[in-house]
Amino acid sequence: FCCSVTSAKARVSSFHSRVFGVAPVQDGSVIVCKWDQVATVPSGIDETDAASLAGPLAFVSSVVSRVISTVHTKKPRVLLHLGQLSPAASATLSYLSTLALDITVTIRDPAPSYFKQLPENVHTYQSTPCDIWSFHVRKWASKGVDIAFNFDVDPNITKETIQLLSTRGSLVQVGCELPSQLRRGCHYISVDYRDVLNEEGLMQSALDNVPSSIWPHLTPSSMIFPLSKRSEAYKQTASAISEGRTVLLDLRTIEPDLPVTRGGLIRGTAAFDPRASYVVIGGVGGLGVNIARCLVENGAR
Repeated sequence: FCCSVTSAKARVSSFHSRVFGVAPVQDGSVIVCKWDQVATVPSGIDETDAASLAGPLAFVSSVVSRVISTVHTKKPRVLLHLGQLSPAASATLSYLSTLALDITVTIRDPAPSYFKQLPENVHTYQSTPCDIWSFHVRKWASKGVDIAFNFDVDPNITKETIQLLSTRGSLVQVGCELPSQLRRGCHYISVDYRDVLNEEGLMQSALDNVPSSIWPHLTPSSMIFPLSKRSEAYKQTASAISEGRTVLLDLRTIEPDLPVTRGGLIRGTAAFDPRASYVVIGGVGGLGVNIARCLVENGAR
C-alpha cells in the first residue's frame, strides 16, 4: 500500500508525508501495521509505483538477497520453481535476472508472453513432468545446484530438487513446510509470509539493502480501479497475477455518489464513511475515547 500521513505521533517529521509498506489485512479497506513496517516513499517515485513496489521489494530484501549473499561461489547456479507465479515468485525472478546469474526456471502453467523477453542466462521449462527439467539441470549443474528457490507446492518437485543440490547447496522453501527427509550438509530454509511481514524495520531495510537501480525491475505494471469498481478489480486479480501485473484500488478520491447500504459503512469495506458525521454521546471516559479512536482509525472524519 501507499498513502499520505494525515495524523501521527512524533515519529513522522511532517504530516502529509508519503509512506509505503506491506501488512497482513482482513477483507475491507483498513490497514493496521506498526511504524516499523512502513517507510517514506523515495523522491521521484509516484504513489502507484510505490504501492506496486512495496511487496516485491520487501520480499526480495528479506529473503532472496540474504540467501544470495551467503553463497561464496562467484557465479552460483540457481534453480527457481515459480509454481503458479505468485507475486513473490515473480519478484524473485525479476531480481535474480538483474544479477546476471545462471538460472533455470520451472513454471506450472504455460509461460506468459513476457517470459520470451527474459535474458539468455535464464532457461525456462514446464514444471511437469519432472524428468525434463531434471535432466537439463543435471547437465547444466554437474556439481549440483547452489541455490534453489521453491514456490511450487508439488512434493515431487521438492523431492527431486533436494537430490539436485550441491554438497553445500541451499533450498529455500516458500509458503510450505520442508519435507521430512533432507540431505546432510545442505542448508534448508522455510519461509513463512507472516514472518516476513512482521519483520522489524522491514521497509527501511529493503530500501537500504536493494540498490535503487534494481527498483524499476521489481515494479510490475499495474491496473488501477476506483473504489466503486472494486468488484471488477477482484475479478481481474487472478489474470493480472499470471501476467506479472498488480491490481490497485485508488482510495485517494471517494466518489460522492458511492452507495452506502447502512449507516456509517461503505458497502464492501470495513471503513466508516468519511463524508458522514458521527456523534459519541457521553464519551468522556475510557470506553468513549476508545470508541472515538476506533472511528477515526477506520475512516471517520
